[in-house]
Amino acid sequence: MNQRLPGIQWNLAKYGNFFRQTRSSTPVVEFYAHNIQNNVLNVWKSLKIACDELEINYSNLKDDFKVLYDFKHREKLSDKVVASLLAVSRTSLLEECQRKKRILPMPYNYKYFVQHTNRMIADGYLPTEADILYSYTPTIGLDGHVIRLGKSRYDVLELPGHRIFRRRWSDFFRNTSVVVFLIDLCELCDNAFYTASSDIPTNTNKFQLRSPQDALSYYRTVFMAASPPKRSYHHVISLINAPNLGLTLGDSLSRIFKHNTQATTIT
Repeated sequence: MNQRLPGIQWNLAKYGNFFRQTRSSTPVVEFYAHNIQNNVLNVWKSLKIACDELEINYSNLKDDFKVLYDFKHREKLSDKVVASLLAVSRTSLLEECQRKKRILPMPYNYKYFVQHTNRMIADGYLPTEADILYSYTPTIGLDGHVIRLGKSRYDVLELPGHRIFRRRWSDFFRNTSVVVFLIDLCELCDNAFYTASSDIPTNTNKFQLRSPQDALSYYRTVFMAASPPKRSYHHVISLINAPNLGLTLGDSLSRIFKHNTQATTIT
């Protein structure tokens, strides 16, 4: 189903789509571009951590690093961020760090992103297969699985809840009979933390209002609004307190398929 590669955390609400008899295999290019550019951003942000650890002076790039750290990555890198990325990447800071320490506190495949930074942050960037392979980006619609339950066959395809995908949900619902709704709260938690700490450090009211339960309610409401009525069966589960991920999903799938099979009218 949903697979997360180790390394840079990508903020993404997850959804699993279960299609009966048919599936779409076309990846959304802008989704990959967004995540890969976010990888590039995080690689160069981590250079500051390496410089701090090795006591390497970067005072002339202090403002550029601030731009990188202040940027909350959305669908497109701003011109200001691109300029700062180019400024940082064109210095010898990385080489200085490498001379002092062989293994740096940076993502293990940072060298690939360093090598291809200019291409990846260019306007109109189109990811290659190698970019996706080396990135911390989940594959979308490329890793399909077939599940059989009696005479019913289900093709499994991931449909994330990333903002790029939310406006495309309706394109997938046409051939969807069962939807499994999994939520990754990391994006919401990050935003809640920034909101809570931006005013008074001791004011936690804003953070308390953005609890996991609030997040679940929010994402479910958005999802249900986009889903055609009486066209799919929704099953929402929380993995926060799940003792075993595999058993939890297995039990949920069994109940979902059983419900869906019983609800199907045979003509």
